[in-house]
Amino acid sequence: MPIVGWICPIHRAEVDFDHFDTCDALQGRAAYPPWLARFAAEKIVKDTRHLSLDLTATRVLGCPRATYLQTQFNYHTDPSKRALMDRGTALHGVAATMMGDSWHTEHTDPIRMTLVGKLFGHDISAAADGIRKDLGEIIDHKFPSDFSVQYRKKKQGRLRLSDKVGGNYVAQLNIERLLLAQQPWATEAGYDPGNVLLTVWDHATGSNDPPEPLAVDHVEEDELARYHPSGGDATVVEIVEELVYAKSHGGLPFEEREAFAASLLLVGETQMDGKKCPSYCDVELICTKLVRKYGRPSK
Repeated sequence: MPIVGWICPIHRAEVDFDHFDTCDALQGRAAYPPWLARFAAEKIVKDTRHLSLDLTATRVLGCPRATYLQTQFNYHTDPSKRALMDRGTALHGVAATMMGDSWHTEHTDPIRMTLVGKLFGHDISAAADGIRKDLGEIIDHKFPSDFSVQYRKKKQGRLRLSDKVGGNYVAQLNIERLLLAQQPWATEAGYDPGNVLLTVWDHATGSNDPPEPLAVDHVEEDELARYHPSGGDATVVEIVEELVYAKSHGGLPFEEREAFAASLLLVGETQMDGKKCPSYCDVELICTKLVRKYGRPSK
């Protein structure tokens, strides 16, 4: 079960999804934007694709323990820790409605935009942001804060798998590139995975910088398997193996889930120079309690 409610950022109580409609904890005002809380809650309720332990492009670049906790436990989370992600999701939705007739998007063709196939020896899916109808380009919209403005100028508009920050973007788009080649509709239309543009549209603004398209190198499956997402200790194939192990234990009796979750590797703690868990993980509090109760897992 995914998130079932919020933690109010001010008084830290567990509250319902509609709490911020009437919240007055911040000098008589809501402690979090009501519209963004409502938007995030609606996306959570409708996100059936991430209810199970199935492998996805984002999960094979993340932390399997977090995936297990997010799907097998009821929990509340502080929406302020998700603000950047939820803002990006909202803007993704706007972009999808405005791409025009030359593009397949999640708005115009949501079923076709979910790419399903086999990579790293297992079934995996990915949701593409945009695929040009002539199948000549796949795009991914990114809405980070401002760090990438300076970063993209140094790289002269190109991302590589070796880039400390942008490597995950490269991996994600190449997973989509390889999965698109496994879609019957794409192969019938003449899709060539070796001759397709991969583009990250970077919408970071800095002081007043416009969005910029970043070219993404092609990377093949064997190199992706060896990639260390977010600079962490684990490779993609190691994360996949841990996810498959976690999936094999989905649906355990509730009294057994906690101990099993505690046995999963702490993949996220070495990603993003140790910043991922405290800054970007919505089950970090649950995970920390498990470490205190059960200790660290054996490798």
